[in-house]
Parts: sequence; structure tokens; C-alpha cells
Amino acid sequence: MQRFMIKSFAAIVLSVFIASPGFTQPETYAYSETPSAGAIIGDLFLARPAGLIATAVGTAVFIVALPFSLPSCSVDKVAQALVVKPATFTFVRPLGQGIRGY
Repeated sequence: MQRFMIKSFAAIVLSVFIASPGFTQPETYAYSETPSAGAIIGDLFLARPAGLIATAVGTAVFIVALPFSLPSCSVDKVAQALVVKPATFTFVRPLGQGIRGY
């Protein structure tokens, strides 16, 4: 059981680190007209699952941070950074396009 927990934690941490560089880029929405097949495959099998994991982890961290962000009136900023941006990256962005824009 302990091995499973360590492997799961390592997979989540690795996924967050793989997905996080895309979130630090400036927000530009200049999509190319037709993405390449490689971009679509990479997006479908790597970026989307990593974004889904980042959204789930961000939601959990947001819930943990909620008691600290409520008194400081920063709930909107925390929610935007931890939940909305990863969810937008995962569910709103066109498939195979704009990976660098997030």
C-alpha cells in the first residue's frame, strides 16, 4: 500500500510539473489555422491528461487554501490561478492548438 501511495504521489507531482510551464506563458490566443497531426496527438495524450490532473490537484489545493484566502479577500485570485486556468487549458482550448498560449 505504501508503494502505491508513493508512486501515485510521484505521478501527480510529475504531472503538475510537466503541465505547469504552459500556465506561466503570457495569454495569447493566436491559433494556427490547422494544427499538425503531431500537435493533436501530443495534445490528446499528454497535455489534456496533464491539464486534467492539474485541474484536480488545483481544486484540492484551492479547497485547502480557502480558509486562508477568505479573510484576505483573495478567493477570486486563488480560484483563477488554481482552478480556472488549468480548466480552461484542458476543456476550452481547441485540440492541438494554442498550447504555448496558456
